[in-house]
Amino acid sequence: SRIDFVVRGEAELSFSALISEIKKGNENFEISGIIDRTRLENDAVDTSPLVQDLDEIPIPAYDLLDMDAYKNEQESNPNNVIGASIMLSRGCPFKCTFCATNTVHGYSMRYPSNDKVINQLNYLIRENGFDTIIIEDDLFAAHRKRFLSLAQEIIEQEYSVKFFLPQGLSVGV
Repeated sequence: SRIDFVVRGEAELSFSALISEIKKGNENFEISGIIDRTRLENDAVDTSPLVQDLDEIPIPAYDLLDMDAYKNEQESNPNNVIGASIMLSRGCPFKCTFCATNTVHGYSMRYPSNDKVINQLNYLIRENGFDTIIIEDDLFAAHRKRFLSLAQEIIEQEYSVKFFLPQGLSVGV
């Protein structure tokens, strides 16, 4: 199969610009982080700009997805867990040779506001019935003050859910 474009790095800004150019019918454009065959052949490969203010990124358009598909039991889900994955931070200050997080998200840690996190959790838990939230962050608790503040706000919501952190809760930061 033929691949027309690849987005390198965080995709929100570059992908939106790509869609705008395609809708205009423009075939000659240069967008940071968008790689086509010509740019690849000319070694003109760069990375999408990082989104500095994560509150600028809208909550995913979950309404465009079949949310029930995420809730279907699977053979690998023996405990009937209905989980939704989210990321609540980006970046990593470490330079681990086995990890690509900073290749995509950079070295500086960035976070959405607690209000944005609570809005997203409310949508997933209260409006869509998820009983488990899978926090996919590599360094969820890296910023202690922010972590404790967010944890307190989550407690105040009195969610009846489980939080699962497959990457763990903390590292020596």
